[in-house]
Amino acid sequence: MRKLIVVYQGVSQSAVLNNILSVSGVNDALTVDVIDAAIVDTAPGQEQQVKSQLQSLSGVATVYEEIQAVPLIADESELQSTLSGLADERGYEIPLPDDTPDFDTKAESPDPNAELSSINDSLAEIGVPDMHDSGATGSGVIVANVDTGVYRSQFRSDRLLDGLDASGGDDPYNPVGGHGTYTMGIAAGDEQTAGINRGPAYEADIFPIKVSFGSGGLIAAADALQTLAQETSGPVVVNHSWGYTNCTGVCDRPETEAFVNAMQEPNAYHIWSAGNGARKCGGRCSGENQNGINGPNSTDEAITVAATGRGGDPDALQGYSSRGPGSCGSEKPDLSAPIYGVVPYGDGSKNIGNRGGTSGAAPQVTGVVAATLSASGTVESPTVQQRLNQTATENPLYDGERNICTGHGNVAGSSFFSEFATPSPFTIPDDAVAYGSVIASLGITSVESGLYE
Repeated sequence: MRKLIVVYQGVSQSAVLNNILSVSGVNDALTVDVIDAAIVDTAPGQEQQVKSQLQSLSGVATVYEEIQAVPLIADESELQSTLSGLADERGYEIPLPDDTPDFDTKAESPDPNAELSSINDSLAEIGVPDMHDSGATGSGVIVANVDTGVYRSQFRSDRLLDGLDASGGDDPYNPVGGHGTYTMGIAAGDEQTAGINRGPAYEADIFPIKVSFGSGGLIAAADALQTLAQETSGPVVVNHSWGYTNCTGVCDRPETEAFVNAMQEPNAYHIWSAGNGARKCGGRCSGENQNGINGPNSTDEAITVAATGRGGDPDALQGYSSRGPGSCGSEKPDLSAPIYGVVPYGDGSKNIGNRGGTSGAAPQVTGVVAATLSASGTVESPTVQQRLNQTATENPLYDGERNICTGHGNVAGSSFFSEFATPSPFTIPDDAVAYGSVIASLGITSVESGLYE
């Protein structure tokens, strides 16, 4: 049986391929250049042994289909379609869900009413222009992003804080792929960011945290975020477009506890993607559904965001968006956001059609929260969560009821902003700019590069 797929990040393909071929029981490995993956041929009866060996290799993020903690990549469905095609060509057996669609990256949107234009359309739908007209721009707020790093060239230099590389490297502005810039660009992109004119928090200071998604790196990221909030007088709004696609069993992991601790800081607001695990974990938005929101994004303190299509249409996009109710605390998701079209991606832009993932939904809410807090000042995190839910645009398909697919409905930026009091401006202290250097001096960037077993 030849069916193991290895997806990796943060290292060169040749290095990973050499490591894969050195594992006992691997007979062959086919690399897939565009998505940093390999299909490996195992000796009969050794799949589980080889899988365990592969998972221990530095740089390996996934051994399909037991996906662990990895970025919720924007075109995950494109990845699966590509791998499926290669499987047919090479004769590999890959367990894919029966209803996995065959996505064409050049095809028109499956929703005939959704033009594949810019993410700016999604931001307009959730009321971001009205917020900007009211002076909510993110100024004085730090937007942090736990992801794969960002391109320095895509943001104005006066906005860039040192950030933190918790991947074992030394530069959060030397990204692995385009995922980190994609998510940060949606939340806080400025005119310099390709594919989007302005994110909701286009004047916020940005603090990228680059991770390789190993346990040690995630714990280091959580500890750094907690320290950042403690050392900063204003709000710190954190975007998490990553998570577990395990369906159960990660609530007691040490990194979950570490992020729960980080989320206790009164000026910290953590926004999480719901995940893209609906097909794996089962269920639609009717009948019984197995939970797929499992990890830090399902805890009480997390603000968890699902994905919809234009106008909250679940048929346009939401087939992959992980279902609730959430396994580590409050019922999830809290709310949703639409994502489609042209987005910042890597050091440029990319038309991802209707495949934006919950990775693209969460940073819209991150930006809305950061922009609002720039005008209102620090507000208790539970209040922010409550008002996001109360002001969300209800999905008519669910008769105004909270549901396990879209939560309370799509984020409504202008309505959320109007809930807050008279502005109370503040500034980021000068020492926050050098915060990344402080963290580095503590040795927190020296972390393991391995991933979950």
